[in-house]
Amino acid sequence: MEKWSLLTLSVLALALTAAGCDGPADAPAARSTGPGPVTASPSWARSTGPVTASPPPAGDPSPAPASAPALIAFVMVRDGGTGGATEVTEPGQIDRLVAGPPAAIESARAAVARNAGPDLRIFAFVLPGCQNDGAALTTGAARITATLTGGAGTACFVAEWYLAVFAVPARLVPPGARVG
Repeated sequence: MEKWSLLTLSVLALALTAAGCDGPADAPAARSTGPGPVTASPSWARSTGPVTASPPPAGDPSPAPASAPALIAFVMVRDGGTGGATEVTEPGQIDRLVAGPPAAIESARAAVARNAGPDLRIFAFVLPGCQNDGAALTTGAARITATLTGGAGTACFVAEWYLAVFAVPARLVPPGARVG
C-alpha cells in the first residue's frame, strides 16, 4: 500500500507541475520588447507611488518617451537565483545580472541600447513569479523597486523568473535612491 501512495503522490505532483506552469524555465517567453504604454498615477511624479507598465507592443523599435517611465523589456529567463536589481548603463550589464535564453537576453540588451541617453536612466530587475505578463515600478525617496503584474490566482510548482527593464526619465529619479 505504501508503494501505491508514493506512486499516486508522484503522479499528482507531475500533474500539478504540468497544469501550473507555462513550459520549461529555460524556454524563451513569447514576450516582446520596446516601449509600451505606462499608466502613471499623479503621485508617481512626486516619487511616492507605483507606475504600472504593460508588456510593450511587438516590433516597436522607437525609444521610450522622455516624459514617463516605460517597461522596455520583459522576458522570461533561466533561474534567477535570489533575483537582483541594478541600474544599467550599458547593454552588457544585462549578461552579468542574469543568465537566460540567448534570444531573450539579446532582446533586453537591444532595448537598453535603443533607449540609452543622457535624459533616461535604465533599471533592471530579476523577479520570481508565475505566468506574469508585466511589471510595475515603484519609487520612493530612498528606493526604487519593481513587482510583477498579472498571474493572479495562478500557482506554479516551480517559480518562473522574469527580467523587467525600465527606462525612467532622469528627472523622476530621486537623488541617492537605491535600486532593489
